[in-house]
Amino acid sequence: MAILALAAAGGLGREVILLLVALAAHEAAHVAAATACGLEVERVEILPFGGMARIPGLAAAEPAVEATVAMAGPLGSLVLYGLTTWARDNAWLDPHIAAYYQAVNLALGAANLVPALPLDGGRLARAWLAGRMGYGRATLAVVRAGYAAAVALAAGGAALWALRGTIEPGAFVFAVFAWDGARRERWLPDLRTWRDLLGRGKAFAARGGALGVRPLAVRADAPLQGLLRVIAPGRYHVIWVLDAEGRVMGEADEAALVAALQRDGPLAPAVRLLEPRS
Repeated sequence: MAILALAAAGGLGREVILLLVALAAHEAAHVAAATACGLEVERVEILPFGGMARIPGLAAAEPAVEATVAMAGPLGSLVLYGLTTWARDNAWLDPHIAAYYQAVNLALGAANLVPALPLDGGRLARAWLAGRMGYGRATLAVVRAGYAAAVALAAGGAALWALRGTIEPGAFVFAVFAWDGARRERWLPDLRTWRDLLGRGKAFAARGGALGVRPLAVRADAPLQGLLRVIAPGRYHVIWVLDAEGRVMGEADEAALVAALQRDGPLAPAVRLLEPRS
């Protein structure tokens, strides 16, 4: 309310209200998609510099579900852009209001497709990459893109300040938002993969009792933690343990990986996969 009051005092009340409506509609699209996918929405936060739908189950959802929920927001914004254009062309909306609302929704839809976490495009990129390089490595790739986007925004704001002598606070606020969101995502992958490994029974049941097999090779002296970062969702993994010359020392499966992690911890060498299970 304080922000609205300040905006109104500065003659920008209408613009801020339209921005908040656009953000609310964007997040409502995420909520609708999440609900349709059977996920519970904890809360929705709307601020002048962005919004966030808190969906606890999304971190453990299949990549296709995460992609569906992520894509709903940009699609919702682009649909609103089209509806606003139609309303303007049919004289149902003031051209000045329509132009601003079009710009806001187009910016929301397009900016959120940038493949960097915590943006929707980052979640889409992670969902696509997870089956190819594992959930952990996919997350790391889009987290790095999120850090790069944050630095680029801050640098752009600083450049405008230096060249024009004007400060664009939005650039710095968005940079902080992007950096913090990427930082939060950085620590989720190993927990997500661990949960996937422990829930393999549910994965088999959800896919008719059969999962595709994905082979992995790991050096005997590499830490088990590295395997967590290349485990792909929706696959069952067979692991070959290799010596320093690349010769196969033995073969293990996901059950052996879970046992080794529980027994020895994530920093233990991969050769521990070949230890007999108690």
